[in-house]
Amino acid sequence: MYYTYVLLSKKDEKLYIGWSDDLKRRL
Repeated sequence: MYYTYVLLSKKDEKLYIGWSDDLKRRL
């Protein structure tokens, strides 16, 4: 699941950055 998201993030870096920031906030 995570790796799949990373591969998709390469197509949409903005989406990945938003998801990464959200993850950091939860941690």
